[in-house]
Amino acid sequence: MSTSSLPAAGSDSAQVRSQLVTALELELVGPTQRVLQALGPEGEGLDAEALDRLPSSWYPTGFLVPTETDLSLKCDDTADDELAGLEGVDQRKPKKTNTEYRPGSGDDGGSSESGPARPQLFPSSIGVSVLLPPGGELQLIARWGDYAPQERGEQQIWQRTPRQEALALSHSEITATKGLTGRPWPHSNGLHLRWHCRPAPLNQGYSAGTVAVTLFLTNERKKAITLVERDQHSAFQAELELRCPQGFVARLDPHAHRASGDWDEAVNALQFRDAREFGVGHNVGVEVDQGADGGCTRLRTTWIPQATVEKVVPRSDVGCELAMEELDRLASQGFEAIRSALMPLVERYEQWISEQAAVAGLNAQQQATATQLLANARGQAERIARGIEALAEPDIRDAIAIANRTMASAARQRYGVMQGLKADDPSLRPPAWRPFQLAFLLMNLVGIARPNDPQVDLKRRAA
Repeated sequence: MSTSSLPAAGSDSAQVRSQLVTALELELVGPTQRVLQALGPEGEGLDAEALDRLPSSWYPTGFLVPTETDLSLKCDDTADDELAGLEGVDQRKPKKTNTEYRPGSGDDGGSSESGPARPQLFPSSIGVSVLLPPGGELQLIARWGDYAPQERGEQQIWQRTPRQEALALSHSEITATKGLTGRPWPHSNGLHLRWHCRPAPLNQGYSAGTVAVTLFLTNERKKAITLVERDQHSAFQAELELRCPQGFVARLDPHAHRASGDWDEAVNALQFRDAREFGVGHNVGVEVDQGADGGCTRLRTTWIPQATVEKVVPRSDVGCELAMEELDRLASQGFEAIRSALMPLVERYEQWISEQAAVAGLNAQQQATATQLLANARGQAERIARGIEALAEPDIRDAIAIANRTMASAARQRYGVMQGLKADDPSLRPPAWRPFQLAFLLMNLVGIARPNDPQVDLKRRAA
């Protein structure tokens, strides 16, 4: 299927992005369940598609080769061809299919000097690590596609057969054996489920009886000695879905209650203390379905993991004047005018700091990190206030007026070009600072105007 068969692009950015991700997954992995659901009627027939070449020549990832496959057939011979596509080499050109395979470069010039030092291997398994509550059970679903060569007239095609098989594990089955254990996946012709179970560490805060389980879907089919046999015995678009009716246990940060010598690690532990992780993928990513209560009873593997990054927008309720042209006018008018317009920024910042100091539910390590961060924030609030007070000096106030005037002129010119208007068009949005930009300017104002001021450098003040 080509991208031209995809539905027309949606009207908003979220729809466009979703369709781009679907197109990418279809191009790289093939007709996975997520792709088929996203395409809807447009994807009809894709689950039983027919390819005109080896599936591994069409889909570069998302498949599991047999574990006993010769090492030469497990190597991705295009892994070191970073520039091969730019040099005109067709990465999807079918290779010779009836001869024993030998790894090499994708072009005739030998191996690429910029390639990796060791060959990249196709995976033979995908896995997930999860935590189960006491008595927790698992309902598993494996999905994949089997491709088989067929003759259609004078042309050989590779016909896809969609496969889906379920398997259930009781709590006693999961925990009964020590070490790695497993069983054949039903009706799969050689796929296996392998798992390892161990108690969750009690010293990290888990309830007694909680267990950590790692499960793998492995391809243990017949050994292949040619590319044709390898693709016949491979499981394409392999997916593993896990369900736990009792709910998966969220992973706890093992360092949460321990002092860390790494400041960035300590800040991350504080800021992301409410982020919950229910599964870790092996050779693959994990998608989690979280309920309204934040819990999770279902997760699945994915070859194209996605993450939602929240949009950050500047606050508009900071209480101070942000318009550049108005700040220019106020600074030219006098100190009291500009001070009255800017001081609410400090007041709102100090109010926010007080609100953060009242946050409850932190452990000792998180509280120590929060205390230090808020102390730093109070210091920056003082610097902003000193910058505002420095505007009492005519030279500094004139400099701020000129800076606002210059930035406003440049912004109007830029906005005009973007909207096809003249810089002095009254319909243009008045140029304004974002709160953090104005705060940064003010907190550094004393240091710029008085580089030898003892309050600019704490070490100098101590001396």
